[in-house]
Amino acid sequence: MPLFEIKDRKLTGLSQTNFAFEKELQTLIERNLETVFNCRLIQSEFSTGVQHSGRIDTLALSEDNNPVIIEYKKIESSELINQSLYYLAWLKDHKGDFERAVQKAIRNSVDVDWSEIRVICIAPNYKKYDLYAVQMMGANIELWTYHLFDNRLLYLEKVIQTGYTPLVGEWIKFWIRIEICQPVQNANKQNDRIKPGEPSQALSATSVCAVGTNTHLNRNRADTRKRCASKPCRCM
Repeated sequence: MPLFEIKDRKLTGLSQTNFAFEKELQTLIERNLETVFNCRLIQSEFSTGVQHSGRIDTLALSEDNNPVIIEYKKIESSELINQSLYYLAWLKDHKGDFERAVQKAIRNSVDVDWSEIRVICIAPNYKKYDLYAVQMMGANIELWTYHLFDNRLLYLEKVIQTGYTPLVGEWIKFWIRIEICQPVQNANKQNDRIKPGEPSQALSATSVCAVGTNTHLNRNRADTRKRCASKPCRCM
């Protein structure tokens, strides 16, 4: 999908880049978790213990108090989905560990809703075999792609969702403008197999601030709300 920047009535093509480190992507999403996925951060790099010897990249709680697992890769990898399903199975067997982490993070009494566990995978691309496998297995899993451009625009798109059922409707595509100090590197365009469509929302941000209009996932209100990940901010 070609992307152009308009300046003085002229179009300048934008090249795709990538994060230098996977942690940059993870930190950006965690600091804007409510804006992007309407979730509250519970813990980053959550340890699954000595026996399982794993670390869940991002553990969160949805607006409806459902557990949320988020895993990231800065390259195309089938390992991402396998890891996410492994952590999903672990979480189902360790509900007490998650509930203790929730109470520690939020410090209020929260009744965790275990009827659904939301699993989110974020990567630049997915192999066609992985896309097919996710559709067939029936697990509650969402596959999102991201594309980072050299003007610091980040494009996120949901390509597959199975199992999880939000209350109203969800954004499936949006833009976010970011500003990160760390360098980026050119993306491998040969792996650009998932072609995103036109964006449905435009968000802008400075550093870790992301501002958008959100009309989804609210049982009692369908009004338009502005969300900001950091204060003070020029959007407030």
